[in-house]
Amino acid sequence: MTIFTINPSINKYSCGWCTLSKDEKVFKFGLINGYGDSWIQKAIKIGNKLCILIDENKNVNKVIIELPEYWSGIVNRTRNSASLFKLFYLCGYIHGKINNIEIVTPSIWKGQLSKEEVQRRLQRHFGKRIKNTTDHNVLDAVGIAYSYYNEWEVL
Repeated sequence: MTIFTINPSINKYSCGWCTLSKDEKVFKFGLINGYGDSWIQKAIKIGNKLCILIDENKNVNKVIIELPEYWSGIVNRTRNSASLFKLFYLCGYIHGKINNIEIVTPSIWKGQLSKEEVQRRLQRHFGKRIKNTTDHNVLDAVGIAYSYYNEWEVL
């Protein structure tokens, strides 16, 4: 079985993705950037690029996207920029474009681990294969895939 995981982000309108098979023989990951005049155009471009990527990976059996959770501590930082709204819009657009997509929240796959701790734990498992990967959106997509195969056990 091979899964395709998506970690959407509004930061620079980028989206981390990972394709991973249970035996880890298929292991690819990357970052999709969305460019455009408005944040809506950027979200549409990211969603369309993801569809192309998934279509190119014919062996994908399941697609999983991380849906953000509401954390009361981040409200003040994100309220004025409408960041949460934009992120939910991006997730909804992607969800609408892809059939049979499963949703997972951060608390399910990583609990309250920091970005740095997620990177350390993935580095321990994947070693050289992710050595030069520092983008937390990509690493989160890898973490979602790894956690899925470990029955959503927190990293």
